[in-house]
Amino acid sequence: MIPWWFVLPPVAVVLLLLILLWQSRQRERRWQQIAHRHRQQANGDSTDLLPWLPAMFEHLPAPLFVLDQQGLVVATNAQAAHMFGPSRAGEPLIFRLRHHAAVELVEHVVRDGQPAMHLLTLEEGTVFHAYAWPWPLTKPPQGAILFLNDVTELVHAVRARRELAANLSHELRTPLASLHLLAETIVQDDGEDSHLVRHLARRILNEVQATVALVEDMMALSMIDSGRVPLRLERLPPG
Repeated sequence: MIPWWFVLPPVAVVLLLLILLWQSRQRERRWQQIAHRHRQQANGDSTDLLPWLPAMFEHLPAPLFVLDQQGLVVATNAQAAHMFGPSRAGEPLIFRLRHHAAVELVEHVVRDGQPAMHLLTLEEGTVFHAYAWPWPLTKPPQGAILFLNDVTELVHAVRARRELAANLSHELRTPLASLHLLAETIVQDDGEDSHLVRHLARRILNEVQATVALVEDMMALSMIDSGRVPLRLERLPPG
């Protein structure tokens, strides 16, 4: 009869080999699952989306459209439904987003398989940066994703800044031209008419004061725009 301590080492070795083989099989199975998940995402299979993707899609604070190869709506998020009305799957994009440039942008992305961007101005004056990219990121794409970023306030601010600069340049040109004319008149005067010189000097002083006031207004606007307006406390009588 073989003693038990003689049989124990071979049995331990066999058990160790079985454990290592089982762990190797588990690792191989996990890598296969990961590779399968990546292949599904690359092929546009939405059945294996991560749990947070639907929540991100639905609660994104900007309109988002998912479109097929024909430019028909596949899905929209809540913000798109709020701004452009609820859409039905299979309807053309033009039914919701009434701008031909948006349709052409999607057609371009689906045709070329490259992301693109366009500035859209709707009839009511809302301005969007429209970003579109193919999905999935393989060729040929099965459709496009259209993302709209509302830049209306930014565009209006830039426009107002340009108008302000044009108006200020015009306002500055007037007193500067007057100062130039008054100074030329004083220089050409022979100094005999002191009354005229004093009158022109007063006019120059008035124009300089008006120009300084205009420059101070420009500086105040600049500080307001940058958020650096100083707080000035004053005592006011009650009532």
